[in-house]
This record gives sequence, structure tokens and C-alpha cells, in this order.
Amino acid sequence: MSRKTKETKYEVFAAKEKYTTRLLDEPEHQYRSKFERDRDRILYSKEFRRLSGKTQVFVAGFDDHCRTRLTHTLEVAQIARTLSKSIGLNIDLTEAIALGHDVGHTPFGHVGERFLNQLMNGCYELNNLHTETPEGEKGFKHNWQGIRVLSSLEKLNKDFSGGLNLTKLTLWGILNHTDVEFSNCDYSNEDKDCKLLKCGYRRKDKECTKGGKQSRNFYKKYEEILDDQEDWSYEAFIVGIADEIAQRHHDIEDGIIAGILDKDDIVSKFRDDFGAFLSREDKLLLNNIMDEDEKEYFLPILNKFVVNFLSNSLRKQVEINLQELKIKNDICTSSDFYKIKRSLIVAEEKKRINYCDDFAKQEKKLQKYLYARIINSHLAQKMDGKSDFILRQLAKAYTNNPQQLQDRTIKSLFNNYLSIISEQNKSCYTNKIKDNIDKPGELRTILRDLHKEKSSLYSTCLLRTITDYLAGMTDQYAIDQYNLLYGVDSKWSR
Repeated sequence: MSRKTKETKYEVFAAKEKYTTRLLDEPEHQYRSKFERDRDRILYSKEFRRLSGKTQVFVAGFDDHCRTRLTHTLEVAQIARTLSKSIGLNIDLTEAIALGHDVGHTPFGHVGERFLNQLMNGCYELNNLHTETPEGEKGFKHNWQGIRVLSSLEKLNKDFSGGLNLTKLTLWGILNHTDVEFSNCDYSNEDKDCKLLKCGYRRKDKECTKGGKQSRNFYKKYEEILDDQEDWSYEAFIVGIADEIAQRHHDIEDGIIAGILDKDDIVSKFRDDFGAFLSREDKLLLNNIMDEDEKEYFLPILNKFVVNFLSNSLRKQVEINLQELKIKNDICTSSDFYKIKRSLIVAEEKKRINYCDDFAKQEKKLQKYLYARIINSHLAQKMDGKSDFILRQLAKAYTNNPQQLQDRTIKSLFNNYLSIISEQNKSCYTNKIKDNIDKPGELRTILRDLHKEKSSLYSTCLLRTITDYLAGMTDQYAIDQYNLLYGVDSKWSR
């Protein structure tokens, strides 16, 4: 029997820190690895903390037992760590990617993401500001925004321009935990009878000039940071599918808590669709769930079943796929793997971290079932509609009168303005802005004059600054700002 056949672990495919770099060179830590430092920098960042107040499925605060974006992230990290450990991959890199995978997410979940993308693609006109936005400044997507947050918006120290200066392997994994390109939007010029578009905007008798295409060209500047052939990893693909496993698991539990799903229906769904894949232990767990009527007792069993069933099914197939790669390329050591890594097709390697084809088909059916039952539920749709309205009103308020923005956001606006001005031609405001960059009152005077002119350059800076500001909000902060601007709330200090 050959040495390759005896292998039961796949450490040869684990990412090695010696093969990655940071955006800027810095001394190594005395006892922490590069990936441990990445993990810790993400963990201590402001954007990570704010995930505790952001929607996963139901608006944060709806029910204390339902997930937030933070608890979802922690569950993804745990599932991904377990998978990586069982396979033999790099646990520290896996955890860093998992903890950072959603730091670019918005308040109110994907409703917020869709709104900001349409705002930055010119699908929602605001005071004639957006119509002239250059193609290279368009788009919003939460995984790309995560790279922006970690490479630009978060700060390591005053003199450092590279964000948190994470390794490229960590950044690549965060970016690629989900699709990097948009699918076509729901708008169709052929649907002439559509009066209320799925995008949430009422544009009667007005054709889409973009043909359903959405741009993310603003983030092209971040493409230069990463090299797909150099920076991909199996750990990144593990996090991507751990994200899906966590979603199935907590969608089911949160749906039951919210009264949208029935546990007997879920058990029947698994028995009917996954019957051929259920082990004896799986069947016993399902029987125990059916026999228990009290929610506090059957939910822990159901949680154990869903996570273990999906994770074990994935791990078995991944080991088969990686073993095939080892044999085909005669890989016995990490050096053997890294010699061929750049020659491998990344999209094909991503497929190795997946279920077998028949299982994947059933898992996709489960995803669609949960989407129809939960995301399309009356409860979720009410929350989505209100959330979209709040964000639209905030965008209107800030574009109509940007002096209402926070002092630090005003400063960010002018720093963004100066960075673009320096690349093009100087403005008559340049020196005055630099002299008063730490004086909010003076900046608002300059802002008043700039806003009257509504130049294309200024409009571009204003919209991107507002987008960054809205994206960083928690659900409750966005609600508070809406009440402050439009409500009768007596609180004026926030």
C-alpha cells in the first residue's frame, strides 16, 4: 500500500503563513502567527463589535433568542474551525476569515445591502446627485465592502494607511466567502405591467437604462491588492460553506422561535429529501425530536442534528476529493502542493469543498424551502419593508442636507474629497479644507458652499461617504437616526 493511500489527514493542503504577505511590511510578533494576529485585529475592530446590533434574518432586538449578525458570525467560525481541524487545514486562518467574513455587512441584512447597491448604481435618484456618478465609483457589495473596511476604513494607527494590514490570504477568504460579482437584478424591461418593482422603487412607466446590470466598479481599486492564483485557499472555501451550514441551522431554529416553522414539518423535510443519506444515529435523533413537544428540549437536539448532518456529509466528500487530488498530482508534502498551487484552476478547486452532487441537489431544495417559508413570510417582509423605508429616508435626509451628518462623518467626507482632488485638479477649496480639517463648524461652512454647486466630484464623494456611514450603522442606530430626523422623539443628543 502506498504512502498516499495511508494518509487520513490532509495537512499538505493547509495554508502556510510563510507563503503569504501583508499589504505593508511589519515586524512579526514574538509568539503569535500572522493568521492569529489577523484574527485578533478583526476581533478588536469597531466593525466587528457592531455586528452585535445588525440583522441576520429578523431585525436585531425582535427576539433576544434570535441570531444577530454577530452570533451568526461566531457560529460560522465554530463550524468552520471544526471542519478545518477534522480535515487538517489551517485553523487560525479559517477562524480569521470566518470572523471577518461579514464585517462589511449593512444594517437590516440583505435589504440594506440591496438598497446601498441600488443607491450607488443610480437606480434611486436623489436631488440630481446620483445621475452623474462616474462608472468607476458605482456599486456596493458586502464582501467587497468588507475588504474596504479592513483595508481602508478601520485604522491600525495614525500614520498607517493600510487599514488593519491583514494578510492577503485572510483578505482573499473574506472576499470570496460569497460571489464577487452581481447576478442580474430583478428588473426586466420586458415586464411592462410591473408597477412596484422588487427593488422597492416605484418608477411607473420608466424603463431601466441599465438592462438589469449592476456595477461594482468602485471596488476595482481593491482588486489590485489580491492575486486569485496566489491568495486562494481551501480554508476560504470551508468558511464559505460553513456560512451556508450556519444559515440553514439558525434559519430553522429562528423560524421555529418566531412561529413561522413547525418542527414536525422540518423533520419530515429531512426524512423525505435526505432519506438516502441519513445514518442510524441521524434517524434516532429525528425520532427523538418528533417525540419531544417542549421547545426548550427539542431545539437543542434539532440544532445538533442539522449541524452534524450537514458538516459530516460535507467532510466525507471533501476528503474523497482531496485524496483524488493527492493521487493525481503525487502530492506528499506541503512543498509538493505549493509547487502546483498556482497552476490549479481556482473555480475547480472550490468545487472540491462541497457535498456530493446528489446531496448538493437536496441541500439546494432545503435552501429554497427555508427561503420561501422564512424570508417570504409576512413577518420578515414587514421588517424588510420598514427597514428599506428607513434607509431611503436617511439617504434623502443626508443628501438633501449633509450638514446633518455626524462631525466625524463630515471629516471623512472632506478627506475623501481631498483624496480625489489630489489625483485630479486642485479645487479652490483645497487649502481651506486642509487648514480646517479638524474644525467641524468651519467644515460645515465650506460644505454649504460645495453643496450649492453640486459638482460631479462632490456628489461622488458625498454619496460614497453616506454609503459608508449607513453601512456601518447598527439596526437600532439607524432607527434612532430616523426618529431624530423625522420623528417627534425628544432626544436630540444622538
